[in-house]
Formats: sequence, structure tokens, C-alpha cells
Amino acid sequence: MTPELFEKIAKEAFPHISRLTLYGDGESLVHPNFLDFLDIARRYLPRDSEIFFVTNGSLLNEKISNIIVEKYHVNEIAFSIDTTDFSKLEKIRLGAQSKIIFRNLVHLLDLKKNNDLKIGISSVVMRSNVEDLPDLVEKAGELNIDYVVVSHLLPYSESMYREILYPSFTGDALRVAGEVIKEGWPLVLKAIYEELGAAYGQYVSLSASRVLREIWKKAEDMNLEINLPMMLEAKPLMKYLKKIEEIFEASRRIAKKYGIRLELPSIFPDGRKRECPYIKNEVMVIRWDGKVVPCMNYIHEHSFYINNHDKWIHAITFGDLKTETVKNVWNKEEYVRFRENVSNISKSMPWCGDCLYSSLGCWYVKENLMDCYGNTPTCSECVYSVNLAKCLI
Repeated sequence: MTPELFEKIAKEAFPHISRLTLYGDGESLVHPNFLDFLDIARRYLPRDSEIFFVTNGSLLNEKISNIIVEKYHVNEIAFSIDTTDFSKLEKIRLGAQSKIIFRNLVHLLDLKKNNDLKIGISSVVMRSNVEDLPDLVEKAGELNIDYVVVSHLLPYSESMYREILYPSFTGDALRVAGEVIKEGWPLVLKAIYEELGAAYGQYVSLSASRVLREIWKKAEDMNLEINLPMMLEAKPLMKYLKKIEEIFEASRRIAKKYGIRLELPSIFPDGRKRECPYIKNEVMVIRWDGKVVPCMNYIHEHSFYINNHDKWIHAITFGDLKTETVKNVWNKEEYVRFRENVSNISKSMPWCGDCLYSSLGCWYVKENLMDCYGNTPTCSECVYSVNLAKCLI
């Protein structure tokens, strides 16, 4: 973003906002005008408004830290740190120099002693680092860090999908279908043979068929979908989830010991308790070129792998602040309608994780442009809305 566009936005919007978040999909401090943006922001923001950004910490050296905190009074900074194991961190975040990152973090913590500053850690857990989480929380407590916010991995490819620690179907659906999951495909095949035999007039016991019918009836009564193929494929992950619960619980105990805030993601999504964090907090996301988008996920086009299928995420924009005002874009009919719809997302949009068709090639889930309820665009597979992924805003 150019300083000219940033100042235009600052004049229009900053006097009316309570919090400015300065980061996107890239590293904030790479921007050559980052300090200029802080200067502009402090000129237009109300005195009590907060400035926050997330960084990988590599460029936040002593000189930059001093300017950011003591001159521009940034209120909150979160470091992206996924493990205290330096060699592992450098594999997860290619190019990261762990010793430099922790040295910069320690200096910032020293500045915290004499400034009104919150320092947090933003961590992404996956199969390769989840066992390190208690150690990370322990280190955060020892360093007097204010909080640790943990997110599950967003898989942009099938290979990344194999690293995730969560199923896309809900815990309620799993509990209803528990007996089938335990018995596996043999029970399903037996039920098919029973039904075929009965259809041809043979006398057969319908024991397996009866089990499936009872499950479908219970699911119907609870207004649930049952995605059996997905559940059966996820059986190895089910055994792993108990271990995840234990790791999360150990991390909670450590956080409580040190009195730091720990935010953990859900292990199972709950499609009936979805909530958009951007809508809830009345956030406007502005892209580098001035385009207004509903959330970080819709900033740019990218691939996504969820529910055993590829999905193409199109960028969704509601206005252009190069030529329009912030107020006019915020009040645009289509933007207002979108926010109102998503504010009731549990009823207005489907949750595809429990749907059989989502993992079997349903054309509604190939893109984010339309869902089977008729929403355009749709957030039907948004992992932020079910507290699997977390975005610091």
C-alpha cells in the first residue's frame, strides 16, 4: 500500500475506530513505509485507540523496537512462533533465524517493563509440532508474555491436509454414528447385502441395516448430517485426538500456573455454533490496493484443501477506497446484506463438513462463490467460523 492511500483511509476512518491492525498475509516489517504508517496512524487515531500487528520477529531489532514502542506507542505485538525447538521452527517457517527471533523478543519484553505494551505469541499447531505446545506455553509464562493464541493449520494443499489435527465433521455427528465407526465398512457392506437380499424376497436378518436406520433416524431428529465415508477414513485421526486433548489440557494447566491467557482452537467443529470473528468485531479488512474484503481468507485467490477436496477461493471485494470513501463502502447494500447474512451463519449457510456430498465431488464446494442454500458468496466451509483456525484482529 502506498503512504498516500494509507493517509486517505486514515483521514476518513481512523478518528472513528478503536483498533488498527497492521498485517496481512505477509511480514509487516518488510513494508518500506511501515514506520511512516505508524506516524500517520498516530496523527489521526483517537488517543485511546490501539495499534496492533503480528510479526515473525526477524526484523524487529532493538532500534526498530524502540521506535515502534517508545515513539509510536504501539499497544500490542504478537510473534508468530510455533515451537521452542529452533531446528523445527526453521523447518516450519522457512528462512526463520530462531536465535535472532528470540533475541528480538527478549528485547521487546524488556521494553514492556516501562511501557503500556502487550506481547503475545501466535502459534499454529499441526502433527509435527503439537507435542511442543506445553513447552511453548511454559516458556511464554517464564518470559512474562501476556497470551498465547493457538490456531489449527489452514491446509492449502493435500500434502498440508495430512498435517491437520482436526476432523471437519462435528462431534455430535460422530457420537451419533459411533457404532458404525467402531465396526467400519464391514457393517455398511453387511447392511447393503441385507437390503439387497430383502429386495429379492430372501429371508435375511436386518441387524446391520437396522443399526444404520436407527442412526439416520437419530441424526434426522437432531437435524444432523452424517458423512460416513469421511468418518471412516478419519479413523486413524480419531485415535490421535485423545492425545491432542491431553496436550491441550496440559497447556491449560501451565497457562493457569503463570496467569497468562491461552486461547486454544476446538478439536471438533460445531456447525450449529458458528460465528464469524470479523462480523462479531465489526472489522473492515482493507487490501494493499485499497480493495475492501470481508476477511483475511478472501484477500486473494488461492487454493484450499478441506473435506477431502480441493477448493478454489476467489477474492471477494465490496469496494475500492482509491475511488470511494470508507463510509460509503461500509454502508453499501451488498456489503451490509453480506454482514447481516453471515451474522446468522449457523442458519443462513450450510456447514459442509457433515455433508456426504462435500467429500464426494459436490460442485457447490469447488469454489466459494455459491452454496446449496443459494448464498453468493458463501462461507460454508470456513474453519474460522467453527473455531478451528484463529485470526488475530
